[in-house]
Amino acid sequence: MSLTDAKVKQAKPKEKMYRLYDKDGMYLQVQPNGSKYWRWKYRYAQKEKVLALGVYGSGNKHLSVKEARKKRQEANDKLNQGIDPNSAKQAEKALQAQTSNHSFRNISQLWYDKQLGTWAPATAKKNRALLDNDLVPYLGSHP
Repeated sequence: MSLTDAKVKQAKPKEKMYRLYDKDGMYLQVQPNGSKYWRWKYRYAQKEKVLALGVYGSGNKHLSVKEARKKRQEANDKLNQGIDPNSAKQAEKALQAQTSNHSFRNISQLWYDKQLGTWAPATAKKNRALLDNDLVPYLGSHP
């Protein structure tokens, strides 16, 4: 039996995590803290995998039952084309991070420029070295 928005709203947290199943491998995972996550279980290359579709709840990333089904269908279309939906999602995120103006590299440079006037020259030199040698090489492309 398919889920409805009313059933999802009425789902209360329990002592242990539990799932409310919709159809075609999609389900709502209800956590003990009350969080509700949409998931889709599928098989790719003879392996069972789970794709996170989104969160049910308040906020701007709220996914209703209808929207979660639409995301599941989009992922299923990719799967039917021979593309692993999880891999496609990760590749898309990586591409967004690389092209984003909100990368760690850009934001750290803005922060450094803003703070430069308040630091002593030795502090500015130390912070520049910390950013260039220790942080940016590892976190530079991350949003």
